[in-house]
Amino acid sequence: MMNKSSIHDRAMKALHDLRPETPFPLRNGPPSSLDDLMYRHATPGVSIAIVDHCQVAWECGFGVRSADRQDEVRASALFQAGSISKAVF
Repeated sequence: MMNKSSIHDRAMKALHDLRPETPFPLRNGPPSSLDDLMYRHATPGVSIAIVDHCQVAWECGFGVRSADRQDEVRASALFQAGSISKAVF
């Protein structure tokens, strides 16, 4: 199991280098940050968790709960899962 500091550092690096999939193998689109993608897709807030060996290894909330309520998203925030949410095993 990785230590929390290492997981946090890797997660923050990944959240500033998100790349869309393309139909071309081994060619991803240009990188974006989570903030950029949230703005572009009018997403007020998200909650993200990394699970390692069936344990929550890292969790963090970003943004606000809704456009009309400026409550900050905490890591424990619950959102309705949409079709883009997938469990990874």
